[in-house]
Amino acid sequence: MDSRKPRSQKSLRTLQDYFFASLRKPFCPSLKNKVVPNFNALEELHKSKDTAIVAIKRTPSIFYSNVESTVATLRGHGVPDANIAMLIQRWPHLSTASPDEFNKTIEVVKKLGFNPMKSHFIIAIVAVKANRKALWEKKVNLYKSWGWSEEQIIAAFAKFPWCMVASEGKISALMDFLVNQMGWEASIVAERPFLFSYSLKKRFLPRASVIQFLLSRGLLEQKVSTVAGMFVCPEKVFMQKFLTSLKDEPQLLKLYTDKLDPCKVTEVSISMKLEALKLNLYKEWVSLMKRFGLLSRVNDDF
Repeated sequence: MDSRKPRSQKSLRTLQDYFFASLRKPFCPSLKNKVVPNFNALEELHKSKDTAIVAIKRTPSIFYSNVESTVATLRGHGVPDANIAMLIQRWPHLSTASPDEFNKTIEVVKKLGFNPMKSHFIIAIVAVKANRKALWEKKVNLYKSWGWSEEQIIAAFAKFPWCMVASEGKISALMDFLVNQMGWEASIVAERPFLFSYSLKKRFLPRASVIQFLLSRGLLEQKVSTVAGMFVCPEKVFMQKFLTSLKDEPQLLKLYTDKLDPCKVTEVSISMKLEALKLNLYKEWVSLMKRFGLLSRVNDDF
């Protein structure tokens, strides 16, 4: 006799487990008014009960939100379901606002020119909600203190809303680094607001050491677009192009790892060794093919 429970009973049990786990909080959500309506709204949004349960496992605080109202409001403004699911999953606290308040935020974002069909529309909502009026004005004034105009701030926000989610401390530190240490014009940073999504300590400082070394040796173009590309390219690409390929410059790896935290240094070291191993294996393969005359023309510059 099969003692396994039906799938629906397992799903219900999982939902109950997460509900009762939430009872440890000072204010537990109402089963009738919060838990069941929110679960049903998630199931309808994701078109799957199992996917709804996965969403709750990842973010149990969804139980405290107004998912049904949020979904209806965003759909009313033409936001795709995939983007609605992203907002509820990543920022469930935004769904606790009243429908009127949430609608006002959406109207502000629409007036700024964001397209409800794009994912940037959701990020703009997050940015507006993350900043009260006083904090928003502080950040605007901070950017202005670095020489950005009102038009540049609006254009930067439209291009990459995260630039207004960044803390005042991060904005000041990154602007100081790019303007005073890298020698960039403030307007150049305004054209590239995506830079504010990267960590000064983990991304900019380690790579800047390598960049400044290459510039001093004339091994790199002194073009902002080139340098900016080095800051934002994936870690693997950066290592292959500027560390592994320039293996005759032993100082580069030391300059890079000196600015990284210990865990990252170990990771980089392993990656470098793997890349070196792949390169040696490729050289051996080419040598073997040449020996047997299987390759008539081979580029020896690896």
